[in-house]
Amino acid sequence: MTFKSLGITIVIVLAVYVYLTESDKHIELSQSEAVHPHVVSDTVNGNSLETQILSPQKEKTAPSSTATVDTPEQRSFGRVNVEEIYNIPAPKGVLSIYPEKPDKIYLAALKSARQGDDKMQYQLAKALRECKGVPDEKRIAQLDHENYLYLDDTLRSKLHQDANYCKALFELVDIDSIEAEYNKWYDKALSNGNEMAMANHWFEHSENFSRDEAKMILERALYYSDNDIYHYISKYYATYFADHLLEEIAWDVIHCQRIEGCESNVLKAYYDEQLNHYEQEDLTGMLNRIDIDLEKKANRVLN
Repeated sequence: MTFKSLGITIVIVLAVYVYLTESDKHIELSQSEAVHPHVVSDTVNGNSLETQILSPQKEKTAPSSTATVDTPEQRSFGRVNVEEIYNIPAPKGVLSIYPEKPDKIYLAALKSARQGDDKMQYQLAKALRECKGVPDEKRIAQLDHENYLYLDDTLRSKLHQDANYCKALFELVDIDSIEAEYNKWYDKALSNGNEMAMANHWFEHSENFSRDEAKMILERALYYSDNDIYHYISKYYATYFADHLLEEIAWDVIHCQRIEGCESNVLKAYYDEQLNHYEQEDLTGMLNRIDIDLEKKANRVLN
């Protein structure tokens, strides 16, 4: 499959999830992005998150007009087959909990989350996020009956794959309650100041934060032991630093190296093709320095 055809499939999956949301009321499945996590309210318990957790808002640094898209699967890789880079058989793509299973995380985190553990609250939210908007087999059959899946076999396969991945979680949490449960636990993690919940909130609402606020949030979450942070930092450079392309690329490759189903050597080779010799050397050196800093848990400071 080429990147173009994969992109079409992602758009089609989105269209199916939108259709499910807006069809008859007995189908109460909400919209799901093929890759992006859910965008939640900017407030927790009626208070602005920026006011509640951060210092008073400073003048914002305008995002770069050349900022890249949020997710690697949406980028154009020219002649490169995107499936040579990304092969992540889970609903949320590069921000997936894969290879972990959502039901296993849910069961492991539930007790501590109820006791107020913000790390377990965020883990619970991530497990629920993975399956939010994913149809079960009953809904897929209904779509089939209504001739909505006539488009292609790739779409059909993707829907069945996601339904199977989330099947065990649907047995623990009713499918129609997934989104509400996700919002509940994510909001609890945010209100308790969880570092990764706040980083994810910035990722979804970066336009509401200044560069200094973003820097503080991401540095706090850097050693949280959640691979999503590297993807968020790549977006940080894409958003605020138009002239720091190598940093954006480096953190994208670092993220790819640390998740299952991403071929970092292929991704690095693709980027090298776009760079001149000196930039390639600078990128390699930057990757080595970041690796060393992460291994030592150095007090790394972002630009």
